[in-house]
Amino acid sequence: MGILMIVFLTLAATADSFIIAFNYGVKKVIISNSSNFFISVLCFCGTLISMFIGKTLGGLISVRLADIIGSIVLVVLAAYMLYNTLHSGEKDIHQYTQDPAAVDKDNSKVIELRESLLIGIFLSINNMGMGIGAGIAGMPVSVTPFICAAASFIFIKTGCVFGRHITSLKLSKILEIISAAMVLLLGILGFFNE
Repeated sequence: MGILMIVFLTLAATADSFIIAFNYGVKKVIISNSSNFFISVLCFCGTLISMFIGKTLGGLISVRLADIIGSIVLVVLAAYMLYNTLHSGEKDIHQYTQDPAAVDKDNSKVIELRESLLIGIFLSINNMGMGIGAGIAGMPVSVTPFICAAASFIFIKTGCVFGRHITSLKLSKILEIISAAMVLLLGILGFFNE
């Protein structure tokens, strides 16, 4: 169960990396390797810090109660993600995931290191709810952030490639729904964690 939950958390936490890179790839914007690495480092830091917070909170209560609270956090987060996906017409921070022009200020069609900060911050904030829930639920802090960072790097790379070859943005919406469904499943699994 523990390995399965790490896999689900990793896929759910880093799905946004793929979605952003896919959206940018569709619009022929490249995320450079140095930017990708920097984003992955920020993803690692956000996951690590949030899991430590969750672990600290989880240490104040019983293991079973921690599992239940962690699961509730993840289920609520999944509902929020689904709501945002189905109501994504508003102009907000999500413009950075959809519109490369909001980040690519010099219109070079390449997201350079200094331009990748906004993406990295967005992904880190996005992962924090999941990290806190996973930390409360007792998932391993020593391994999970490293796996999430590595997965983020790979997903950004593959997302750009897929985006350049598949031009339908409908796939992005489908991927967001799948990501939310994985977080929901992760939360539900936590209720049965022994």
